[in-house]
Amino acid sequence: MGNTYLSEEAWKKGNTMAEIGMLLLSLVLAAMILFNVRRDIFTITLLIGTFAVIWAGTYVAKRNYEIEDLSQEALEKPERERQIPEFNVRPYLTIHLAVLVIYFILTAFLWERIPDTVAIHFNLNGQPDGFADKVTGILAIPLLVWGFFFTMTYFAKSPLFTSRGFFILPNRSKRFAEFMTVLNMTTTPVYTIALLYNVVLIPGIYVSYAAFPVLAGMLFEICRLLSAK
Repeated sequence: MGNTYLSEEAWKKGNTMAEIGMLLLSLVLAAMILFNVRRDIFTITLLIGTFAVIWAGTYVAKRNYEIEDLSQEALEKPERERQIPEFNVRPYLTIHLAVLVIYFILTAFLWERIPDTVAIHFNLNGQPDGFADKVTGILAIPLLVWGFFFTMTYFAKSPLFTSRGFFILPNRSKRFAEFMTVLNMTTTPVYTIALLYNVVLIPGIYVSYAAFPVLAGMLFEICRLLSAK
């Protein structure tokens, strides 16, 4: 949350909100594990909860910074931040939407062939060890993951969201948007391969193979993001 670097009040309230949210989410997840809740429900709760915590923390930090910005007492705000325009994230959002459309077209084409219970998680040997119902495994979970990356890319339009300390780096917004886009472009094929497995078109080991490019892409983009200037 870049806004927390620019205001002590935003830092306190934004991080307090995030800490409380993560604590509550951890308690909910711990209870779900204790009561042996299904893995697909656990995954959906984790994704929705994580998104909610990030959104709430960002909103609180941004709101408090804006309040200080309107006052005469916001002395710690860098003056040059006013002159930095928003980063254009539309090309990246378009890529996100294209990836989603392609996945949904394939899903619609194969929908009648998908069983009511589908495999959603595989071990290193390509054997399924996690299952969910058809709608949750094929639609809900991929859509939630896609939505997380899409939303994070949208937030990158603000230089404050990706700023580092008191240094607002316009190029960092670009790198962050690229990072989220690459993650979406690499995770969606994994869901696609799992979809093809569930309609008995390919073996499960292909899902394990697909995980390696995802990890490689993630590490590469993390290095690029950290080196942004």
